[in-house]
Amino acid sequence: MKNNLLGTVLAVLFLLMTLITGGLIYRHITLNRQIRDVQLKIANNNNARSIFNSVIADALEYHKKNSAIDPLLQQISALPGGAHTAPTTAGKPSNK
Repeated sequence: MKNNLLGTVLAVLFLLMTLITGGLIYRHITLNRQIRDVQLKIANNNNARSIFNSVIADALEYHKKNSAIDPLLQQISALPGGAHTAPTTAGKPSNK
C-alpha cells in the first residue's frame, strides 16, 4: 500500500482544526457564564441601590416632619445642602 501523504496531511489538519474549534467553544461557554454572573451581580447592586435610595427619600420626607432623625442623616451625609440643624446664635448679642 502506498502512503497517501495528502490524505494524512488533511486528516491531521482536520483533527487540529477540530481541537482548536473545541477550545474556542469551551472558552465561549466559560466567558458567557462569567458575563451572566457579572450581570446578576449588577442587577443585585442596582436593586440594593434602588432600595437604599427609597429609604433615604423616606427618611428625608420624615425629616420634614420630625428633626429627631437629623443626627442619623448627618452621619450618612444625606441631608441636602446646608440643612444641618446646628444651634443658631441669632438671639445672642455679639461681644465686640
